[in-house]
Amino acid sequence: MVDVWWAATSLGTGRFSGVDERSDVDDLRRRFEELRSRGRGYLEVRRHEHPPFPALLLGFQEERAVLHLHRDEAHMSLLVGDRARASEVVEVLMMDEVAEFSAAFAVPLDHAWSVVDAFARGQGVDADEWDDL
Repeated sequence: MVDVWWAATSLGTGRFSGVDERSDVDDLRRRFEELRSRGRGYLEVRRHEHPPFPALLLGFQEERAVLHLHRDEAHMSLLVGDRARASEVVEVLMMDEVAEFSAAFAVPLDHAWSVVDAFARGQGVDADEWDDL
């Protein structure tokens, strides 16, 4: 069993709780699926053996997601999405606010979740393209 630390949008209030949970990846997946069924959510995920970094921050609304990689205190990156649509704007939930991002950093929610799931299970995130902020 792989344990992860995570915080997420509360199912009760719809606001980001900021309270870390320690669980296996299956519990994290259940929370993600519940938020997905509600149409939007926000998750922060860290591996149990290395808190607080690296961390993945996933904000999503409907089937679009923006994924931040917080490598350490000084380095944050965004997962690259559809650069051809860079002039378009997408909205996703980030903590408690709806935030606007260029579609260049919006990815399908299934892809974003696959990155989070692999990360939570101990795999690297370098297979995808990231832009440093």
